[in-house]
Amino acid sequence: MTNETNKLKTSWLFALALSLLAVFPLPGYCQIAKAPSLEEGSMYSIYKVKGDFYLRRGNADLAIQEYEKATTIKPSTNAYFNLAIAYYTEREIEKAISALKKVVELDSKDCEAYYNLASLAIYSGKIEEAKTYLEKAKRCAPQEPSLSERIEKGLTFIQE
Repeated sequence: MTNETNKLKTSWLFALALSLLAVFPLPGYCQIAKAPSLEEGSMYSIYKVKGDFYLRRGNADLAIQEYEKATTIKPSTNAYFNLAIAYYTEREIEKAISALKKVVELDSKDCEAYYNLASLAIYSGKIEEAKTYLEKAKRCAPQEPSLSERIEKGLTFIQE
C-alpha cells in the first residue's frame, strides 16, 4: 500500500469515527471544539479528538497522552483545559494546576480556568493562592450567573 493510500484510509476511518461520535454522543465534561475538517490534515486535531474520546470513555491515562501530543504541536486553551481534567481524574493535582496555568497564559480572560485553579489551590491547602485566582475569575467573569455564583461562594468559603 502506498503512503497516499494509507493517508486516505486513515482519513476515511477518522471521518467515520467522528460521524459515529456525532450520532452516538458520549456523556462527559470535555470542552469539545468543532470537529476538524479533513482538509486541515492537522495532527493536532487528531490528537485532540482522540484525547476527548478517551476522556469521555473514562480512560484519563490515554487522554493525557493524546492531549500532551496535541499541545506539543499547537498550544491551545481547549486542549490544556481537558489535559487538566484528565490529570485531575488521575489525581495528579500539580500537573492539573500546571495545565490550567497554561490556559490562563494563553487566555488571561478564561474565568473557568481561574475558578478551577482556585478550586485546586483550596484542595491543596493554598488558601491565599485560591483567593487570588477567585478574584481574577471575578474580574473577568462573563454575565454567566452560575459561574459568578460559584465564584462568590468560593470567596465566602475562603473568608470564613
